[in-house]
Amino acid sequence: MAKFRFAYNRVLEYRKMQECWAKDAFLEARKRRLMAALDAERILDEKNRAQYRLPRNLNEMRTMELYLDKLECDYENQMAVVHILANDEQTAHAEWIETRKRLKAMERLYEIAKAEWQLAEDRKAQKDLDEWAALRRAA
Repeated sequence: MAKFRFAYNRVLEYRKMQECWAKDAFLEARKRRLMAALDAERILDEKNRAQYRLPRNLNEMRTMELYLDKLECDYENQMAVVHILANDEQTAHAEWIETRKRLKAMERLYEIAKAEWQLAEDRKAQKDLDEWAALRRAA
């Protein structure tokens, strides 16, 4: 019995690597977005804590007001970063899905080629058995 050889085996292996790379890129993009969202939540928590501190004098009140404004600005900037990273994550997810589809298509071609090869091998084996049986009857 001959060994099965898929003509596009290197293409299949490369598509597997591409799918792995795309998945890693998607997971990395998701990680970056989640970390940015966590940073935004930390800023918001700090702002909420700062709002409940009571200033002792007018100078502290002005300083607190400036600090709260800075935190609000930081939060808005961080949310803009989160939205940009969310778009990057969606793009990476779409690329991963596309590479996964291409890999599945190549795997289907592999399975079809292997099934055809197995059928040909089974037919050859059956032919050999039929010849052997015919020779045995003749003897």
